[in-house]
Amino acid sequence: MSTKDTFEDMARNAWLAGLGSIESSLKVLGKSIDAAQEKSNRLYNELLKRGEEMQGNITDTKNDIEKRSKKFFGIGSTELQEKKLAELNATVDHLTTVVVKLIEKRDATSPSVKPVQQKAVKATPKTTSKTKATAATKKATIKAKPKAAAVKKTAAKKSVKSATKVSSKKAP
Repeated sequence: MSTKDTFEDMARNAWLAGLGSIESSLKVLGKSIDAAQEKSNRLYNELLKRGEEMQGNITDTKNDIEKRSKKFFGIGSTELQEKKLAELNATVDHLTTVVVKLIEKRDATSPSVKPVQQKAVKATPKTTSKTKATAATKKATIKAKPKAAAVKKTAAKKSVKSATKVSSKKAP
């Protein structure tokens, strides 16, 4: 064998050794990739289970809070709604009877008061001083409101007149 053949054999053997090395590296790398993939799948499945458990806990808590709030506010319970409706009806009935009694009481006292007021307004010399006093009081209260508005109007008119007088004096 010549040196050239030996050199070719050595180069060929180095080449084959490199290919063998690559193949073994691929096998090792493939095994480690498979292991990593298997490990990541296990981790993913574990996280998935934990997430499902947490979702279940959250749903249970939400349902519990919803149930408590409905119970607290009386929503969704027909028994509770019917009970509250019955209480409201009883209250309305009671208030209606009270209002009817008050109206009857007012009507019972009202006819005797109205003729006195009418007579007091049409006061004649024969009326008593008491009826004259009540009539005068009523007239005073009735007239007091328009007088207050009239006072404001007259005050405004006076201020306008005085302003025009001042301006007319300055004009010549």
